[in-house]
Amino acid sequence: MPGLAGARAAAQTVLQGGFSVGQEVVVELEDGECRKNEARIEKWIAAENKWQVALRGSRRQCNVEPTCLRLKAENDESEDANVEEREIGKDRPCSDALSKGDLVQCKINGVWEDASVLEVMDGALGKPRQVKIVSLADCIPKIVPLPYLRQKENYLFHRRRLEACSVARKKLLKQKITTTDVLSVLRLWAFAPNSMRGNVIPEGKSFVFSDTLGLISRRTNQKQCCESQLSRDYPDLMRLMCRWLKDNASAENEQEFPFTSINLNFAYNARLHRDSRNVGPSLLRAVGKFKGGRLIYYPDDDKTLKLEQLKSLSSKHRVSLDISKKFNLIDGNRAHGVEDFSGERFSVVFFSCGSYRSASKQLVRSIVNCGAIWPTPSSMSYFKGKLPSPRGYKPLVESKAPASKSRGQKRKAELEPATDHKLNSVGIKYKLIDYPHLHLNLTLGKVYSTASLAKRCRGDAGKLTALRRKLKNAA
Repeated sequence: MPGLAGARAAAQTVLQGGFSVGQEVVVELEDGECRKNEARIEKWIAAENKWQVALRGSRRQCNVEPTCLRLKAENDESEDANVEEREIGKDRPCSDALSKGDLVQCKINGVWEDASVLEVMDGALGKPRQVKIVSLADCIPKIVPLPYLRQKENYLFHRRRLEACSVARKKLLKQKITTTDVLSVLRLWAFAPNSMRGNVIPEGKSFVFSDTLGLISRRTNQKQCCESQLSRDYPDLMRLMCRWLKDNASAENEQEFPFTSINLNFAYNARLHRDSRNVGPSLLRAVGKFKGGRLIYYPDDDKTLKLEQLKSLSSKHRVSLDISKKFNLIDGNRAHGVEDFSGERFSVVFFSCGSYRSASKQLVRSIVNCGAIWPTPSSMSYFKGKLPSPRGYKPLVESKAPASKSRGQKRKAELEPATDHKLNSVGIKYKLIDYPHLHLNLTLGKVYSTASLAKRCRGDAGKLTALRRKLKNAA
């Protein structure tokens, strides 16, 4: 009975953890002499349901359970050989909120394969969490670090993107790319929900529709960079955006605007934030049929004041830009956000990745081939010179305080980090059912005390104020 024999073989493979004799592995035990040693699988001990492994660099052997083994190529210590492979899935990263049964993709032997999540496990100190998955191709369980996985992309989703790129290729044959051309392609493009841009996600939301083309910083090391998977898979979309900028650039500029990356946004108004992973000079343009949605920009923001303090300033300290008429130059590292709007709104942001100087020659060629204008000291200096140095807002705030000593002290107290004895109470505990978007590094489903939540705010007055409000609403 071949069917019965195949079922038995599959059951045996699952029992053995998908490992086989001769594989190079890493033994990871919580205690014992075999902890985190490289080894080679010798044989299967059926009586104990364990693998016998020979430790590298010695003649010792030990018997370990399959769950304590990890393929050497999948171990975190193989950083140099595997970091690029992990970064390939960066555009659709999996979060800690994975649960049993979720569909994901894992790169196996150079190919992204569909898999189902069996269990999410805690990682060692300083290491990413581990995920036990089962490949849908061979039904073999594997244990891989969370960064090795990416979200599974729907087939219709991918087909829409291919259709958008097909239209983009036809548009590129035109003598000049217009805003109407770009809008027609953006309407076809399928945006993926992005939960990784915590600094722009509006209050009360858990994700935004935002995609990045071109150069991106590695999440494992922000000083290094790689190419976005989107520009690898859909290069014609990036080429169209680059041609659009080139064909419609301001004649006043003596040099072409330098950029390595393009950010595409749809249907959300970014909350007040400062960009942290770009050099600064950014060109923005909004397209679509909408009302409102002007860009709020603080040109004199020198980062002395916190974002919550900037919001309390009068309107004369900020500018409101209509970026639907033309490209606008701002410093993305200074505070900016988007007003509420109604209708259909897309925005396109051209900027330079903060780690672009670490790019290899091959990577530079790939990005430039998609139409980017690689930054030079001359071009970057030229456009930074068009952005006057920020004067700061703190003196403006202090000058409002009356000469009276008592009232002056009151104004100073309002600008200092707030404290509240209620937040130091350990008795009240809360179970997290949705992210508060305060960058507190929380995990859904876990229980936190008010004291631990207050500690995670690290004295940030804005975070403490928002936390008190959220806890009050929860109560």
